[in-house]
Amino acid sequence: MRTIEMEGEIDLPLDVTWRLLHAHLDEATVREIYPWILRGDVESEGDRVEFNGLSFPRERTVNREMRIAGRRSRTMWHYRIEPPTRYEYTIRFENGSEASFENLYSPIPGGTHIETHGQITMKGIPTFLAMVAARRLMNRAEKEDLAYFQRANPKTR
Repeated sequence: MRTIEMEGEIDLPLDVTWRLLHAHLDEATVREIYPWILRGDVESEGDRVEFNGLSFPRERTVNREMRIAGRRSRTMWHYRIEPPTRYEYTIRFENGSEASFENLYSPIPGGTHIETHGQITMKGIPTFLAMVAARRLMNRAEKEDLAYFQRANPKTR
């Protein structure tokens, strides 16, 4: 198992960042944001918590099919969500690989600070390649998130 640590800022206030995270609760929207996610079915959701007029499940499990590096893979995503500070998820791949990420959010002037702690276990590929692939996928996902938000909210900053 390898650890990944990342830190950064986005130009969206904390409440707007959580509006974007809320969009991830709709599987059709998830596929619009991330074209590499091919389908998803919600298996379960736990008790709900309200934040800024939006309802989030504290826990959620989704079975997804995704395409990474030209290959289809079935995955199970388990989320633990505590707005406005924590959005955590674990992805389990059908080959036994696993990636877990805890994202911590805090307001800063002009945006949101995000601190990410992750653990990755990839089977069948060298560890250094798994880490490179994970960082690339996370950077790609961040770009896709922000591009989706701009398309969906052209006048919001």
